[in-house]
Amino acid sequence: FAVNFQTGSNNRDIAFHFNPRFDEGGYIVCNTRQDGIWGPEERKMTMPFQKGSPFELCFLVQSSDFKVSRTLVAPPLPV
Repeated sequence: FAVNFQTGSNNRDIAFHFNPRFDEGGYIVCNTRQDGIWGPEERKMTMPFQKGSPFELCFLVQSSDFKVSRTLVAPPLPV
């Protein structure tokens, strides 16, 4: 999956691109796009997500940067 914070009505300008990738052992790509051109990728080489496990993401948008945090969601208790 990917999350994009666009700065207009089309996808030529993306202020923040967040893309967890499960291939090659798992990593996260963060990037920007200006006038249709991608900037240099920033890769986080740890994967905090597991396929099939629920989680919550929180994005804090500030004037100078973006901050991302995640919370693992506990499975429901049996009734």
